[in-house]
Amino acid sequence: MICVCIREPEYERCKQIVKETGTGLAEIRMDTADLSADEIGRIFSIPTRLIATCRPSVKLTDTERIKRLTTAIVAGASYLDIEIDSDRMFKDELIRVARIQGCNVIISFHDYEKTPPLEDMARKMEQCFFEGADIAKISCMVNVKEDNSRILALYDVLAGIRFRLDGDPTHPHSLVAVGMGEKGVITRVAAPFLGAPFTFASPNNCEGTAPGQPSESLLRQVFNILEKTNE
Repeated sequence: MICVCIREPEYERCKQIVKETGTGLAEIRMDTADLSADEIGRIFSIPTRLIATCRPSVKLTDTERIKRLTTAIVAGASYLDIEIDSDRMFKDELIRVARIQGCNVIISFHDYEKTPPLEDMARKMEQCFFEGADIAKISCMVNVKEDNSRILALYDVLAGIRFRLDGDPTHPHSLVAVGMGEKGVITRVAAPFLGAPFTFASPNNCEGTAPGQPSESLLRQVFNILEKTNE
């Protein structure tokens, strides 16, 4: 499945993209959108699966971010995305609300400069699960093609982490591991074929939320070609 990442600052434009997306899944970046509490409630009440994300910003305090994310969760967000490096109390409060509302929890790690060694990324993934993630998201900058292989190798590591957590390698902890930058696009294509519940794309004719993020239409074309090849 493709998740369309929306960073539009205006409510009407956000709502329009949500309703136009054909994927059935979108992420609303509330750190870039200038939305009131009422507008957040209306966006997340739209009958589409939505991820509520509000990255750290100089314009928003943690208290303000908690208010925005809590409003989204209560309104009907399907997923909450919070950063692994967030304050422990920040994470605990939002995860508590998410569990009450039946909202899935994504805990994410980003490295905007490089792709760390596989062992370091694997530890971050395991930490995400220990801290309450249903889905761990690992997103790192790809500088050389070998970085892609380390990112994709995380899907093989996942089974071992599941076993250590639950004694069951089939437990439904999930992973989305993708590379940022033009050289990392292959990881976004490969992710769903390796077990990721979704991969990320930008809205058509709009700026993405990460370097190298392909458009929804381009990613859909690639998937259609791959599906026909496998028929």
